Amino acid sequence: MPGRTVKLTAPDRTAAVQSYVLETGKGLGITLGHFFKNWPSRVPWIGVGVVALLAAAGGVALAFGMKSFSGRMTSGFTGLLVMFGGVPAGLGLLALGAGAYRKFRATPAETYLRLVPYPDVPADYYPPRYRGEHRLMHREDGSVRCVSCMMCSTVCPADCINIVAGNAADPPSDSEKVPGVDAEKFPVRFEIDELRCVVCGLCVEACPCDAIRMDSSVHVTAYANRQDFVFDRNRLMERGDQSQAVQGGHGPGWRTLS
Repeated sequence: MPGRTVKLTAPDRTAAVQSYVLETGKGLGITLGHFFKNWPSRVPWIGVGVVALLAAAGGVALAFGMKSFSGRMTSGFTGLLVMFGGVPAGLGLLALGAGAYRKFRATPAETYLRLVPYPDVPADYYPPRYRGEHRLMHREDGSVRCVSCMMCSTVCPADCINIVAGNAADPPSDSEKVPGVDAEKFPVRFEIDELRCVVCGLCVEACPCDAIRMDSSVHVTAYANRQDFVFDRNRLMERGDQSQAVQGGHGPGWRTLS
């Protein structure tokens, strides 16, 4: 099929558009609209009301003081009393009413900003399939479930997983807890560079023994040192727990092919 060339015509720019005055006014209008829509939810109305009532009381005292000092200011006393006392008192009562409404209303406003002291309080706004920090799962004896098959590091498009395999029958030290001899291999070193990770989740899909997961619901914390973003095996196992997956093809869902 032969190609077809489409000619695009540039829109005409009038003098008003080229001066940017009209567009600047539109931008300021959008900004002011957001400001007047959101700022009432951030104002401490009860505190403002209390300050206004205190100012009203001080204004009334000032008006009476000025009257007693002059002695002849009878015609302007009512105006001073309204200006220094009545106006602040009315504004204070309105502010107290707005504060009481915000405090005792049933549901918060849609523009209300809810602050969560993360990570002290776990975040509850992540979707169920959110990919968070990696973690390594445990066996029944507490050892790492990984068998160093290298499938996760092979499928990783960012090449951020580094695994050094060891023989489970010949551990490097007596203090190291390794899986049984039937596992054959275990990771002597398992490192993930979270700065290079693209959070694709392919390592989780490729793992045949449910050893690595990203269901921690914890996003990577910011650090000042680059080395802190490289998670080693012990750090990954701290977030992991015992896996309930059954290996060997005899768990739930297994079917015999005839």
